[in-house]
Amino acid sequence: MAIKIVTDSTCDLDKKTAQDLSIEIVPLNVHFGDEVYKDGIEINSDNFFDKLINGSIYPKTSQPSVGEFIDVYEKLGNDGSDIVSIHISDQLSGTINSARQAAKHLEGKVKVHIIDSKQISISLGLITISAATAVKEGKELNEVLDLIASLIARSHVFTALDTLEYLEKGGRIGKAKSLVGKILNFKPIIGSADGIIDAFGRGRSNTACMIKLEELVKSTGEIESIGIVYSTDKSLADKFSEQITQNLKLEKPPKSYQIGPVIGVYGGPNVIGVGIISKNL
Repeated sequence: MAIKIVTDSTCDLDKKTAQDLSIEIVPLNVHFGDEVYKDGIEINSDNFFDKLINGSIYPKTSQPSVGEFIDVYEKLGNDGSDIVSIHISDQLSGTINSARQAAKHLEGKVKVHIIDSKQISISLGLITISAATAVKEGKELNEVLDLIASLIARSHVFTALDTLEYLEKGGRIGKAKSLVGKILNFKPIIGSADGIIDAFGRGRSNTACMIKLEELVKSTGEIESIGIVYSTDKSLADKFSEQITQNLKLEKPPKSYQIGPVIGVYGGPNVIGVGIISKNL
């Protein structure tokens, strides 16, 4: 029977990648006061960052409803397909809880396998891409599930922020709170460690941050897959892509993805980051 891959909009994948690999993306919600937008559907990244930077309301986010997941699972699974649903760390969002409740509601009717990626943004995206590729190649369910477990163990994400302001306001600061009060004139570098946000350094400039990001990428060992993310300045992504392609002797430049509205609530403008799946633990 077929296998269908589901994830959520915190993966920061572009629509074409998702369509090409038949990845179903369930959107989270962005709230500007009483206005609610579905991430990537009712508001895109450019419109979101314009409202974030120039508006007077600080946005909030919310997870998809249980009902939304039920609708997706029924649509994909009524033909008997197995659904593999891979999501943002449960320590950073309640999204996976909605997915689990939906799966429980459909127990005995639709076969759903819920997976906590322990990751966020493009590292979740890379895991999802690899899983969907395995499905497209004809791998069996147990092979796909084993692969995903291995990918999660080998995944990393590192991001240089312009400021901790948005992460702190959004309440997702995790262990990166150790940087608060210490980063005057510095840009913080954060990442996901054991499913929560942790601090990985700081730099005085974008150039310094990109050097530090490159060092962090090198520390993960030989690379299986890699992707770059940015929020508002694509030139940063282009520059970093060129830098690591040359310095790490990559076969081709990594693809760049624009951070979506939900992740943008916590990252803010002028973000540059990188997700990696290492070949070995």
